Amino acid sequence: MGDLLWELAFCGIPVNTPDGRTHILQQLEEAHESAKIAGVAESELGRPQSPRVRFMTVVHLVRLVLKEYSHAFTEKQYTALNATRFSEKELDKIRELFDSMVDHPQVDKVALRSLAQVIQHFSYIPHVKIDRFMAMTLNVKTNLTQKTELGNRTMALADPDGRGLDFPSFLQMIQWMVDTNYGGISFT
Repeated sequence: MGDLLWELAFCGIPVNTPDGRTHILQQLEEAHESAKIAGVAESELGRPQSPRVRFMTVVHLVRLVLKEYSHAFTEKQYTALNATRFSEKELDKIRELFDSMVDHPQVDKVALRSLAQVIQHFSYIPHVKIDRFMAMTLNVKTNLTQKTELGNRTMALADPDGRGLDFPSFLQMIQWMVDTNYGGISFT
């Protein structure tokens, strides 16, 4: 159980707080039941609430964790899309811009050797690095107040782990730039 908690913590899953640990233990119980329903033999599951977690229970736990990540990101994206006033064509252009700015990691699937690496690989969400986003605005003529506000808003929306802006955050930044007519962007 200790190794599993270390691997999950390495992925950014908050297992080192009382609420986080309670949540992951509940997910483990759910994973155990899910594996049982899927037809995994009792001998391969081990006992529920045991400190020894068997492989098939871990497989179902990973599925639950990834489902939770996916649901949270979908909710964030849905909220951001509903908060903007872009047309479908504009959204397509913004998505193209975002995709052109993302540095996609090259992953050697054979190199996925730990549970943490597998979870990180399958829960990957593209991000635009903050410096790359800020560089996009360098040639825009604006005043110091707007540049400062742009920097503050970008930092507030960026992931706290330093990965940068995911698409919903990027979309919110573009909407803010249009709303404030950042550097006359509404006319270009």
